[in-house]
Amino acid sequence: MKRFLMMSAAMLIAMQGMAQSAAEKIFEKYGKEKDAVLVELPREVLQAAMSQSETASADSTEASPERKSEGEISMLRAMQTKSESVAKKVSKSVQALERKGYNVVIRHNDEDRGRTLVLNRMENGKIAEFVILHQEKEVCSLVQICGRMEFEDLGKLEGMGLDWE
Repeated sequence: MKRFLMMSAAMLIAMQGMAQSAAEKIFEKYGKEKDAVLVELPREVLQAAMSQSETASADSTEASPERKSEGEISMLRAMQTKSESVAKKVSKSVQALERKGYNVVIRHNDEDRGRTLVLNRMENGKIAEFVILHQEKEVCSLVQICGRMEFEDLGKLEGMGLDWE
């Protein structure tokens, strides 16, 4: 009986590691399209960039008592396509995330600047994932930020040299 329980526990842990979020499946499916560009920044790259950013901001500003977050950003994915057909499929897939446990944080439509949809998924009281879709006439961009974070942790991405416009 012990052996069975140990094997069951090992299988459960392995299955959790293999599980993909619904947003990851969108990147996997459409990131391979001919007109799509997919970039992934894993934990190690993000940690190095964030530590440089924090060092630079500490050097340039006076020390202030800031709230230290225990959050962690473990993955950043970005995909962009200029294909109208791929953009429509991506948009439809992202909108379907609302039915899969994702919460709408921002929904914004602007004739001049396009359409933006920001979703998040919570786990154990922390944000586990952000998905950001931005569509303009000529281009569709999708960003996924994974980890265990709070809204304040997203500020760590600022100053990393990432161009969000």
